[in-house]
Amino acid sequence: MIKFLDLQAINNSFQPRLSRAIERVVNSGWYLLGEETKQFEKEYAAYCGSK
Repeated sequence: MIKFLDLQAINNSFQPRLSRAIERVVNSGWYLLGEETKQFEKEYAAYCGSK
């Protein structure tokens, strides 16, 4: 196999933050339409320049 992109190495720097986010969602019990989703949508809309 020819490695094109070492995603594991790239993602390692994000792992602690991703784990905390996943833990917050799982512990809240809100997998859909919860506060994490609302916050993500708000931040993503700002990033995209949308309202």
